Amino acid sequence: MSVPLKTEYLEVWLRSIPAQNDLIIAGMDQLGFDSIWENGDRLIGYIPSKTYSKERLIEVLNSYNLGKNILLKVAPMEQKNWNDVWESEFSDIVIGDSLRIRAPFHEPDEAFKMEVIISPKMAFGTGHHQTTFLCANELLGLELEGKSVLDMGCGTGILSIICEKMGSRRVLAIDNDEKAVANSKENAELNQCSKIEIKFGDSGALIAENQSFDIVIANITKNQLLEDIPVYLNYLRHSGLLIVSGFLKEDVNSMVGFCRNLGLTPVNQGLRNNWACLSFKNL
Repeated sequence: MSVPLKTEYLEVWLRSIPAQNDLIIAGMDQLGFDSIWENGDRLIGYIPSKTYSKERLIEVLNSYNLGKNILLKVAPMEQKNWNDVWESEFSDIVIGDSLRIRAPFHEPDEAFKMEVIISPKMAFGTGHHQTTFLCANELLGLELEGKSVLDMGCGTGILSIICEKMGSRRVLAIDNDEKAVANSKENAELNQCSKIEIKFGDSGALIAENQSFDIVIANITKNQLLEDIPVYLNYLRHSGLLIVSGFLKEDVNSMVGFCRNLGLTPVNQGLRNNWACLSFKNL
């Protein structure tokens, strides 16, 4: 969703709590923040003035038992077309030696085997975030030809697009954010993808599915993973692969133990700037 011209925005600074950042960001997104950045020991969010409610923000923060003094500063921003600013600062991303993620306004580069075009709309999942990068890098090492894929928490749809470009026969992408669903559809069209089905919802949307998947990708928060992984297993084929991310390096051991108890076998681990990605076989 593009930010309207001349919208009055507020810049909201919060204290960063790495183990809780995913929850905080999810809560801020639900309150109408258009962009949220992790900047050192700070989280910086941008929200239209008419949308901001200090009381609602404090209520959300308190629900996570984060302690006092997490809200540091709220200041008005200069009136600009913030989507134009965001686009002008959007850089391309190279993953491995074969994948380039770029915006529509970047020139194509034939040196790369695969290019994915993402329309930058301040949505999570452009490849700049460590967990999206990790999941994309994991996919590049797989054989996806003819595979069916479930992409939970699809964000911009980037992982789904990579899967189709690598030969997946069907991809189901699900997100519980209407803006993310709209952006995923736009990006699928930009990349001329025809095998991606995009749905609004959460793990409950899988009830309507009558087939299983070769690969399940879930790049969401740790707590949501712990709740939903048992559901995903109902739709993951025998010998299928589960790829999970959205949690920190310090959570790897507990996540591995949790998945082992469900009968999953760890097969790979990726780390990037304290964020983690794990892959498991459903044996």
